Amino acid sequence: MKVRLAEDRYFDVWWKRQKTVDEEHECERVETSCMVGRIDETSAKKREFQGEIAIGITLQGYNDTHVKKIGRKVSLARALSSYGFNKTERLAFWQKYLAS
Repeated sequence: MKVRLAEDRYFDVWWKRQKTVDEEHECERVETSCMVGRIDETSAKKREFQGEIAIGITLQGYNDTHVKKIGRKVSLARALSSYGFNKTERLAFWQKYLAS
């Protein structure tokens, strides 16, 4: 998901899910990670990734059923709060997420 903020700042948001086995509780859990990276768009033809700037992670509870949509929402909220985007910037991310 690509997001454009004011002053021509571009960000890329992507998710990764990973299943883990918790041997202590004898269950399988899903970890959802949301990464936000900065993109430098100096020209329309070339898009350069400048690196990961924020990460949000959720881990499925022991007795919970994994719901992909909830894992993505919670991890996105954690990633946005970890970097310190202001309210207007967070709104742009949420609008783009809800539109996709």
